[in-house]
Amino acid sequence: MPQSGVTTNLLPPVEISLSQPPIPGDADNADCGIGLRHVEHPLVVYIDRPDATPPGTFFQLFWGSLTQPAAFNFLGEGDAGLTRIPFTVTQDRIQEFWADPVFARVIRDGGNLSETLPLRVRVNLQRPGGRDPDDKVPGHQGLVFELPPDVLLDGIDETRATQGVIATFRYWENMAAYDRITLAWGSQIITRWVQPDEVGNDIRIIVDPTTIALAGNSDVLPVAFQVMGPTGNYPDEWARWSAAQWVDVHADSDRLDPPWVKFPVTEREIDLEQLGGRDVIISTHVGRANASAYSVLTLIWAGTDRDGVSVPHTPSITIVAGSNRTYDFDIPHALVAAIAQGTVVVHYLLQGAGVPDKRSDNLHLEVKGESVKWPAPTIDEAIDEQLDPYLAEATVRFPFQESWPDEALLEVVFLAGGPDGTIEHRLGRQVNDIPPTGDGDMLFTVYTAELRRFDGYLTQVYYVLTRPNELPQESLRLEVQVAGTELVIEQTQMHLNGFSLKVPDWPKTGEDSINNTRTRTASGGVPPYQYSSSDTFIASVDSVTGKVTGNRNGSVIVTVSDSNAAELTYSVEVSNVWRLNINETLMTAPESIEWMESIGGTSIYDAIFYTVGYDVGRVYQPLPFREHFYWLCSIGWLPEHFAFLHRGQFYFGMARDQYLPAWCLTPL
Repeated sequence: MPQSGVTTNLLPPVEISLSQPPIPGDADNADCGIGLRHVEHPLVVYIDRPDATPPGTFFQLFWGSLTQPAAFNFLGEGDAGLTRIPFTVTQDRIQEFWADPVFARVIRDGGNLSETLPLRVRVNLQRPGGRDPDDKVPGHQGLVFELPPDVLLDGIDETRATQGVIATFRYWENMAAYDRITLAWGSQIITRWVQPDEVGNDIRIIVDPTTIALAGNSDVLPVAFQVMGPTGNYPDEWARWSAAQWVDVHADSDRLDPPWVKFPVTEREIDLEQLGGRDVIISTHVGRANASAYSVLTLIWAGTDRDGVSVPHTPSITIVAGSNRTYDFDIPHALVAAIAQGTVVVHYLLQGAGVPDKRSDNLHLEVKGESVKWPAPTIDEAIDEQLDPYLAEATVRFPFQESWPDEALLEVVFLAGGPDGTIEHRLGRQVNDIPPTGDGDMLFTVYTAELRRFDGYLTQVYYVLTRPNELPQESLRLEVQVAGTELVIEQTQMHLNGFSLKVPDWPKTGEDSINNTRTRTASGGVPPYQYSSSDTFIASVDSVTGKVTGNRNGSVIVTVSDSNAAELTYSVEVSNVWRLNINETLMTAPESIEWMESIGGTSIYDAIFYTVGYDVGRVYQPLPFREHFYWLCSIGWLPEHFAFLHRGQFYFGMARDQYLPAWCLTPL
């Protein structure tokens, strides 16, 4: 019992992902088992989210210790919808032979504690039988069993079948209490647990007459066995079963002759490499009498993969009434490949209205070839193994497998983090809820609210299939770095050096002075972006679009920031900005020049006259109507000159001995 003082009202125990269930009659009282498959990746442990655990609640997982937590988690503001709290237990924490106790502690604000019921977890990381000592011959040579000599020599007739058959299993390397022996007698399976006092000894199993009868007749009935350790470990990955022995069973039976393999031509084995992607063809014959009595022919293809997972296929054909013919069944290659290193038992049924089904004997086959795990998923939006968490959605894609039954649960899992905090997102549906695409892909959509939870994490993405009453099966895993691309903007100095005349009280057209504005936009990071200027009197920037406008000569720093508080800056140099100075006092031309020089001004008439005119016409048309002409404060090529504004036009003309107001420019 945990030592925190929490001894009543304990929460339900934690759930250990893919753990081996308890063993009936276990003298060691293990609640579950952890084996080799649990250390292929960091182990994920869950607690159902208790009541009264708002954001800010802290969680600890204890693994084989009463005082030192092995993993933590914390509920943040974005975790309001979580129904389970995950923890990650790293491989180095998983040590033989026991993790006891395993429990979680919930620490709420104010120090209110809750704990889960403790678990006693068996840890076994050994393969029963060890490595196959001779991988050049079929079957695991370290898994040895014997059948009676008379059975191997004479077979089993009706009389011998009534006596049953004793199979003797020689003790094997890494034998452990509660190893589970699985004996396959043709189509029939017998299982038995090794008891603690039997470790190191030979084990015997009796194949009873009923089992012999159910397996039926065969000239070559295969018999083999497998051992699974107490925590789910199998023997050598490349030799899961013992070498088979073949028994001639010819007990009295009213069954029909078994089907046969039309393609490829074989009696016992289907070699996937030789099959070359083609379908298997199974043939049966229905005689005229049976074709008259029955209307439907159903083939029972009972495939079993190397892990003992059933992969069935049951096609049916309508029998041509009164015919005497052979019928062929195509078994899709994908279903055959799904049971690589496994076996298949094939028989057929004749079925008709008002008559009992009529069954054939079994055809027994082994499937040779490499067992390939389901491929890792892909994500359409991921680029170079990078996934932007601020996308509206991401599409997870993986190929549909013919071996998946309609009623199985198919889930996509996103998993990230470590002992200091684990993030998980699961979304699932039944296989037949949404059909695959025309290209045979299953699609799942993950939306931005979930993607953002993984921002900054190296994330594993995989899919899981759970058949009814069987342990889940996982695909290979995709690793993606979930992170928006870095905030990017050009950081070279921006030069705004186009001529620009600033006259605040004149009405504007909406156009800008040439080269007095420029837009520089950010990318990457986490949109939307915000732009700001260090001195808006010199240069202002539109906070949304990033458009910079020079207001007076000088330098500023423009800062762009994204929604994740990332920032970048660049400098702006503004020049060639002018103020229009208007002196309404009537004066002579020489007096206008004196006035201009007194304020450090520049004549409009000199080389920039047409530049000024173009800028005024672009930015300020229509000009305000003015009755007076204005001195340009320049002698030029005639003694005196003046400019005037008339009906929205910008002209210069010549005059002498006039008293007029004056215009000139000064740098702003």
